Amino acid sequence: MYYFIVNPDAGSGDAYSAWVKVQRTLERRRIQYEACISESPEQAEAYAREITARFPDRQSRDADSSDGQPDVIVVVGGGGTLNHVLNGLNTGRRFMLAFIPCGRFNDFAQDMHLKTGHRAPLRQVLNPRMNAFVDYGSVITGQGSGPRRFASGCGIGYSASIAAGAVESPPRRDDRKISRVHIPSTSMGRLLRFHTTPGWIELDGGRRVSFRHIAILSVQIHRYECGLKIAPTADFSDGLFDICVVSGSSKILMTPTFASLFTARHMNMRGVHHYRSREVMIHTERAMPVHVDGEFLGYHTDLQLGCAERQLRVIM
Repeated sequence: MYYFIVNPDAGSGDAYSAWVKVQRTLERRRIQYEACISESPEQAEAYAREITARFPDRQSRDADSSDGQPDVIVVVGGGGTLNHVLNGLNTGRRFMLAFIPCGRFNDFAQDMHLKTGHRAPLRQVLNPRMNAFVDYGSVITGQGSGPRRFASGCGIGYSASIAAGAVESPPRRDDRKISRVHIPSTSMGRLLRFHTTPGWIELDGGRRVSFRHIAILSVQIHRYECGLKIAPTADFSDGLFDICVVSGSSKILMTPTFASLFTARHMNMRGVHHYRSREVMIHTERAMPVHVDGEFLGYHTDLQLGCAERQLRVIM
């Protein structure tokens, strides 16, 4: 059985166009499916929670639905839609997850080699050649809220400030997501107003690393953040975060480092530090903007992150 969770507004309306074509194909081929059209992120999350409640436990031998086919949840939308669906899923149940990405420069889809449009992604869903068990991350902001899951990565600092700007000063389109298109047009203005902060990260085994001037702190499951290959060596199924810290006191001296992010040549640049860890605690002396999968979470000083290893079975 196929369960489609659709955000028709994603990708500035691209998701609606894709869904109309997908639905037409499903009807023509007489494929049994159920569609849930989301009017808000909270509704997409609720749909995911309700749907997975119907499935058997992962420990159960009955991994398939009553008609002998695997249960597949298909997300039609952007990275934000996927993020909210992920937060509603009961990962202890048996199902496969598929994604029909809409819009441009989707980090999760880019790393999983998922095509855009509707024909090729739907073909992958209906006739899957392979699937993979992948990790997901979770973050606790330390303000009494529960953990927030993320599929691709969590960004703190300069990159997240662009997400903050997209929310605080929305563009004409109702699109709060950040992408590679937004970064060049807004990066200089944000860079002039952005301030680094002292802080530290604590890795597995209690190892603590301090920094005097944190500009970017990216905790990644996948290689891409905002369309940029921020963690070129990340493995989405190894149970470890790839953590990239960009630190420097001078914006002028850091300009080549920021520029190198667009070409993925930053790993050996001065002020760039790379770590791997299953869990990480982060503290900054000044509240910094935070995003997960391009969704702005506000300004925070303390974060606690953990990686759930190979908990999502994703069609590729």
